[in-house]
Amino acid sequence: MKKILLLLSFILSTTLMYAQTWDGSASTDWNTAANWSTNAVPASNGVVIIPGVGITNWPVLANDITIGRLTMNSGSQLNTGGFNITLTITTGVGGGCNITGAIVTNPVPANTSLISCPGGNSNYNGSTFNGNFHFSNSSVSEATNEATTAANTWNGNVSFTIDLGQSLSLSNTFASTFNGNLTITKPANPLDAAGFTLFSAGPIITGNLTINFDDDAVLSIGSTTNLTRIEGQVNMNLNNVSSSFNLLGLRNKTAGGTIVINNLDVNTNIDEDSLVVNTFSITQTAQNLNFNDSYIKGNFTFVTTNPDGSDFFILRNCFFDGDVSCTTGISDIIEGDIAACTYTGNASFTSNGGSIVISNTDTSSFHKNLTVNTPSGLTIRGAKFIGSTNSDFTQVGTQAVSIGRLIMEKTGGARLTLNDPVAITTAVRFTGGNIYTTAVNYLRFNHLITHTGGSNSSHVVGTVQKLGGLSPAAPFTFPTGSEVSYNPITKSNSTVVTDLFSAAYILQNPTSDGYNTDNKAGTLNNISEAGYWNVQRLVGTTNVTLTLGFASNPYEQYPVIANLKVAHWNGAQWDDKGNGGTTGDPTAGTIINSTGFTAYGPVALANMMPTYFYDYSNPGTGPDGTPVKIKGIGGWPGYQTKQLPAGVYSADSIYLVPNATAVSFKLRDIYNVEKDDTTITAPVAPTVYISANGNGIKNFTGWRHYVYLTNGSNEIIGAIDDNDLTLGNTTMTAYFSTANVATAPNGNIFLKRSFKITSQFAPTGTKRVRFYISKTEFNNLAAADTASFPNGINSLTITKYTGPQEDSLFNPIPGGNATIIPNSNIIIADLGTMYSLDIDVTGFSGFYIGGNLSNLNICSGSTISLPSNITGTTYQWQADNGSGYVNINDGPVYGGTATNTLTLTNAPGTLYGYKFRCVINGGTFSQEYTIKFTALWQGALNNAWENTANWSCGILPDANTDVVLNGGKPNFPQVNSNVTVRTLQLNPGSSTIVNTGFTLTVLK
Repeated sequence: MKKILLLLSFILSTTLMYAQTWDGSASTDWNTAANWSTNAVPASNGVVIIPGVGITNWPVLANDITIGRLTMNSGSQLNTGGFNITLTITTGVGGGCNITGAIVTNPVPANTSLISCPGGNSNYNGSTFNGNFHFSNSSVSEATNEATTAANTWNGNVSFTIDLGQSLSLSNTFASTFNGNLTITKPANPLDAAGFTLFSAGPIITGNLTINFDDDAVLSIGSTTNLTRIEGQVNMNLNNVSSSFNLLGLRNKTAGGTIVINNLDVNTNIDEDSLVVNTFSITQTAQNLNFNDSYIKGNFTFVTTNPDGSDFFILRNCFFDGDVSCTTGISDIIEGDIAACTYTGNASFTSNGGSIVISNTDTSSFHKNLTVNTPSGLTIRGAKFIGSTNSDFTQVGTQAVSIGRLIMEKTGGARLTLNDPVAITTAVRFTGGNIYTTAVNYLRFNHLITHTGGSNSSHVVGTVQKLGGLSPAAPFTFPTGSEVSYNPITKSNSTVVTDLFSAAYILQNPTSDGYNTDNKAGTLNNISEAGYWNVQRLVGTTNVTLTLGFASNPYEQYPVIANLKVAHWNGAQWDDKGNGGTTGDPTAGTIINSTGFTAYGPVALANMMPTYFYDYSNPGTGPDGTPVKIKGIGGWPGYQTKQLPAGVYSADSIYLVPNATAVSFKLRDIYNVEKDDTTITAPVAPTVYISANGNGIKNFTGWRHYVYLTNGSNEIIGAIDDNDLTLGNTTMTAYFSTANVATAPNGNIFLKRSFKITSQFAPTGTKRVRFYISKTEFNNLAAADTASFPNGINSLTITKYTGPQEDSLFNPIPGGNATIIPNSNIIIADLGTMYSLDIDVTGFSGFYIGGNLSNLNICSGSTISLPSNITGTTYQWQADNGSGYVNINDGPVYGGTATNTLTLTNAPGTLYGYKFRCVINGGTFSQEYTIKFTALWQGALNNAWENTANWSCGILPDANTDVVLNGGKPNFPQVNSNVTVRTLQLNPGSSTIVNTGFTLTVLK
């Protein structure tokens, strides 16, 4: 009876789940009963079939639908209308969603059509999906399979969410094309997934790939045989993978994504990937990780606790374009296994109980810093330092460091700094870049070990140690030098394995380090002040001979190398160690000692010809009473490199190029020798100013910041802030009028003190110039020209003039160029009895100090620049010829009409009386300028009115010119032609004669 009941139940269930086939006989409306074989719209348990042939109208959804199962046969089509499909049947045969050779379209770009399959296997093969879709499957022990019999084309964004015990297979047999973003999600669930196998066939993804996985299951992504190509970003968040994990053959092009893999408890293989991401991080609790043949652009982090000491992390033939950090528990790190890796960022390897092996079978390359951290089990079989970025090597742990092959291939002057002592067990090859060491963090060559390729561009700057000797017996050359020169020193061979010597080349005058070159044996002449070697016997009793290398340098010459000797500092003086033979010529060679060493320490060349005269005295005082930091004293280079005494120095004193910030610097010579740091404080105002005509000159090659220019009596004329060290010999001159103010030939009144600056090389960019004027001089100017100083010192302007008469008095004759610098562009400081005036200029010439020049008396044909005294974001200049202001545009006469400075070029006399102003930000007006043309009679040549040399402007006055005749001239004018002028002013003591037959017409 029980069997009969079960049979009846099965028959009943299959009867209720009857098939409904779409025929589309009435329309495309899914909800029209006539379109279905059963003349009924499918219910929630309906088994729906859409055939591939014989259909005219393909179904279109008008709302979300719920059915039992969905099958689409080859050639069929479905339009979701942007709505969702939910399948309900979770038992029986043939459940799920099966779409083969069909076209499924979601025409609504803003929507994603959800196809939810809670039961049965789902299969998608050989179909085209247009638009955005999301597939969800949550049945136990079932599968979602994509492209198992034929590839699909996905024209839109597609996502798969697989829950419970489902498995997922995507493009494992055939390679689908995803023309949009692909997202795969497995939420955390007590029922583990059967496994995800993705991309074995190598699909193409033109958008972003996102995988979120949180389950204890098999996860395999990609294949090393069929590469997966991704045009967009890759984002992965993978958690708790504990059965099997592979990440193989993925290639993406767009940066910005992240890969985070947490709590791996499984053997992991990452092979032949090329991933461009921001970060890639892995945390592993157990098992092994193999990272092979991959390119990672982005920062990579690996952390594992690995309680099993048999586990390991292996890196083979990988390229990391970013920072790398690898940390393990008691498992081993094996880097550069079989094939080397390359690291363009910082590389850090830490083992808290296991061992670290770097460059296990091939030498890896490091562009930046290499850091290792292990208390034991450290093996570095090789390391190649390359690229144009400085590198540091650091061992954070306590294990002593030895490196087999150390290869220096830096470019562009980049260097390697050792932050721990390093012993070499195979060899060092110098190709490019220096290794920086110290007496504590030295580079040691073990017994029988040597180096190749030392040169000016690649050697050790600092301490080198040599343990034992070489085989066959040969001298050992310490590859030492300075930042820019190779200065090797060679010792004879040591046969005792435990003998330990060290050597370092010090690019410094020995006197600066306490080894006074004046204290020497009577047999010696000059002791080299270019530099010296410090050689120490650290272990053993063996005595060796030393061979010193020399080469051409700016500090000294070696005209007769047979005269050279080896000098040794014995603690009180330099001893003569003789000349046991030389090689080379006066430009480069070696010298060996003839008298043996029994003690070691500083050694140097002796009996050379110095070309650099070293002055080891305190610096003198500058013009403001503070010490001048350096001074040229002859020889080469033209400034000394001595240390400075302790103290505070003025920012306005002269000093060399700083190496750091505005508050700290070191002196450097041409060999980059650095001296003591010195603090800069604000300058004290100078008190000794020039008060009569005079000039001062400075060579600005090698100087920086404010430099005082003084006359022969050390009186200050002014200062220049030279930011880029390019002016060369620069002269500043001060001119003084005999009266309390200076009156120009055109009648303008200026301060009695004017300036002129000339430089050997034209200024590059903006230079800041500082002038000093006395308050008495300013008060005299303001009293003589009250109309130009309505606001006292805040009405002061400076006129920068370049032209034939820029010396002494300002006289803007044709061919010159005058620029008015408004008060708003002048930094004025009250110094008690004086003012300092700072201005920024792009060229040097004459400088004249006056008031608010609203009425400009210039010469016809002059060029003058008029600034707006107000700063804004938009500017429009206007002119008023007596009929009101109108906008003006650039042309032959006007320039800069839409900037803060208007330039009148070759100003014609017809502009007489024109007024100019600037409209700032569309509604604010600048000060007003009125143009007038004035000519003053000079009579320097004769009395002929018609001779241009007799006029201040160098041209004859015309109907637009105001003519002024002053007394006291050597000749007074006689008119021998018909002349017309605008006005004529005869001042006391002057006269003019109009000869018979000629007319002098005055219009006003």
